[in-house]
Amino acid sequence: MVDPHMELLYSKARQLDSILLTDQPFSVFEEFYKANIVEMHSIICFSAFKEKLFSAEYLNKYTRNQLRTIYVYITLPVCCALILNKSISDDVRAFFYNCLHEFTCNWGLSQSFYGTELIRECKSLRKSENLRYQEQEQNFIKLTKADAKKKIVSPDIKHALREDSFAIYEIKLLLLGKKISITHFLSALTFNAEKVVVSMIKKYEDVIFKWHLPEEWLFIICNNFCNQAGIAAVRVIEEKFPGKVRQTKDPWGEDLLWNTFFCSPYNTYCSMEEMQNELIRLGCDPDKKNDLGLSFNLVMKNPVPEQPTLHLLNI
Repeated sequence: MVDPHMELLYSKARQLDSILLTDQPFSVFEEFYKANIVEMHSIICFSAFKEKLFSAEYLNKYTRNQLRTIYVYITLPVCCALILNKSISDDVRAFFYNCLHEFTCNWGLSQSFYGTELIRECKSLRKSENLRYQEQEQNFIKLTKADAKKKIVSPDIKHALREDSFAIYEIKLLLLGKKISITHFLSALTFNAEKVVVSMIKKYEDVIFKWHLPEEWLFIICNNFCNQAGIAAVRVIEEKFPGKVRQTKDPWGEDLLWNTFFCSPYNTYCSMEEMQNELIRLGCDPDKKNDLGLSFNLVMKNPVPEQPTLHLLNI
């Protein structure tokens, strides 16, 4: 026997589909929404044409509560398309930019996946620049995968980094007959060894900036190490190369602030907000728009609610 309540929800879902399929004015949807507000989440769940809820006409007229009701049914490709659609208001696009952040966090998608998915759409709009974007995209993704470059350090070196002692670190190097390596530097950032990181940059500047250019290190740090060691490293790099923090942009016109926003730290020392404040202090403009026409402040002012979380990921 069919549950009467479920039968009612199916019936309401069919009514919603009829409204969406016949391109009814937004006022018709709004009346339906108000009449069924208590069950709206369930009704949308059973809708066969829920993607039509993300039309530009509807999105530009939703109240914030209505937007929060429907956003959990978005898919990743649609989310990317909405961010790129400049016929949609900036506030709404900023809201979906935060939805994209939810996808990367809740589903374990990496910064490189986010970049690849979104820039693939950007490149289709900029065919004349396709090859240049392909090259920049691959270079940038390589830089963001700092964790893939880390190797296991010896117990002696690990002890020095965990103790955040540059003196012990150099003694261990001498005793082991080794030289500073990129693995040591990345590990120091991972272990949040602030003093070691600063001392490494100051003493081994030629070596560290031979591995990567200053702006490349800034990308790596802001994508992977939003901790106190990362903040200290950014300060030292700015001291050595004045204006570098403000000038550094990724292939999509986004400064270092944006790269902290999609940072996925893999340690317990995350200080993302502190890193963002430091980058602003050092010259990053939170109100400057990127290639998508969104500013960092605009995105921060349009967060998604904590509950319910995103689901129905269709890649």
